Amino acid sequence: MILAIALILALNSPTLDGGPSQDATTESVEVILDQRDNPSVRSFLRRIDLFGEITSEIESALELARSDALMDLLDDTGRDGTPGVPARVAPVADDVDAVDLYLRFSPLFAEGIDPSGLSEREASVLAREYGDRVRAAQTRLFERARSVAIATPEQAGDAAALTLVPLMLHVPDAVWGRQTTEELPAWIGDAENLRRLERFAHRVGRPRTAFAFASGADFDQGMSRYLRDYSVEFIRARRFDEALACLDALAALDAGVGPVFDAAQLEADIGRADNAARRMRALMQSGSDSVYQRAAPRAIRYAFKAGDDQAVLDLLESLALSRMRSSDEATCVYIAWSSARRLRRADEVRQLSQRFHSSFPSHVLGAEIHFVNAMNSVTSGDYGEALRLFEYIEYRYPGSRLIPRVAELRDKLSSSGNATGGEP
Repeated sequence: MILAIALILALNSPTLDGGPSQDATTESVEVILDQRDNPSVRSFLRRIDLFGEITSEIESALELARSDALMDLLDDTGRDGTPGVPARVAPVADDVDAVDLYLRFSPLFAEGIDPSGLSEREASVLAREYGDRVRAAQTRLFERARSVAIATPEQAGDAAALTLVPLMLHVPDAVWGRQTTEELPAWIGDAENLRRLERFAHRVGRPRTAFAFASGADFDQGMSRYLRDYSVEFIRARRFDEALACLDALAALDAGVGPVFDAAQLEADIGRADNAARRMRALMQSGSDSVYQRAAPRAIRYAFKAGDDQAVLDLLESLALSRMRSSDEATCVYIAWSSARRLRRADEVRQLSQRFHSSFPSHVLGAEIHFVNAMNSVTSGDYGEALRLFEYIEYRYPGSRLIPRVAELRDKLSSSGNATGGEP
């Protein structure tokens, strides 16, 4: 962890725009890097190569944009030698986009640098070496992006977003604050650039970074409202990943469990019920009794929606019934009964049916179970049993949504003369 922590501290220090930190001796770095059989050294070298790859790609894109802008300016120079207005705005690069670049490299940088094979001194030396390399490269990128911004002001925001990709890959969203933004070069702080960077940060799932970029925002106030408002706006726009990022950031601000429930419901609604169930299972482990009462039935419901019937049955067995409302327990048993049916486990279906009717004899969902049994009787030709069950449903569950259908089927069976009613 020391290497990761040192990197974050180095990248967030005021030396980003100032002078370099104290250099580790070249000899010390070379001696450490010469340990090619050390997994931690290999991990460090892979990260150096990875960082070199992304900075090289950005530098090439910025250089191409700058060259195109200069060529356009030369092409449009008037006959008297005075510069004209460029005929077109050169894109930062036709095949390099800041969002795509960040999303492509983010999983690779998330792997981190493994410091387990290094001593504390070696980890500190390499962290300083890496930090110095990052600062030097970042300064170089800022200068190239600035030249693009000067040549084509319309592209300043895009150039700024592209050049900030490496820094954002190193500084987590939760760590990026107002100070980080204030330490960026002055030209990036233009209001229009910040609005462009705010949109960019949202698109790559960094809502707290977006808040720091928001023009005129105060990082210490209003973040909860900002995240809540944007989560609603993104849901309306069907930008669900960005909405989820806002809700997760809101939950991380100790805004209670409400955002977690909201995020789980959103994931269930957009076809990610398995993720929704995982969120609820986590709350079941860490929440209070009141949270457990809300999370447990939702966990089972989402697992059922995801088609994970075994998870439904396992969850039912693990429920702390003393922490649940009776009505919620009834719903959970019913869903588990439905999962057992989908798994074609006749014994479990029968056991869960008996458990439901003995524990919740008046619950309206009992009509659903009796109805399935009645239809099974119809399929097997046992019309008498089916009729008895239909009559029992009408008698015992008059408020069930199935009553119109049950009455229709009962009338058909009665008029056919194939069955005789009675007690179930």
